[in-house]
Amino acid sequence: MCQACIVAEAYSLNVNWGDILFEKAIKDGSCDYVAEMVAAGHLTTEVFRAVVDRCVVCLFVVLF
Repeated sequence: MCQACIVAEAYSLNVNWGDILFEKAIKDGSCDYVAEMVAAGHLTTEVFRAVVDRCVVCLFVVLF
């Protein structure tokens, strides 16, 4: 289980998993982190959509 998942659960934190996944998986290229998120049950449709939306925004900024 990812360290962020453990801390968030221990302290009952409301975490934006989409932002975390974008930073770790897309920007840093950590495929292991994606597997950890799946194992922890945090890779939901909403999280995946948040990551895709952020990728689209980044692409838009780069192109225009």
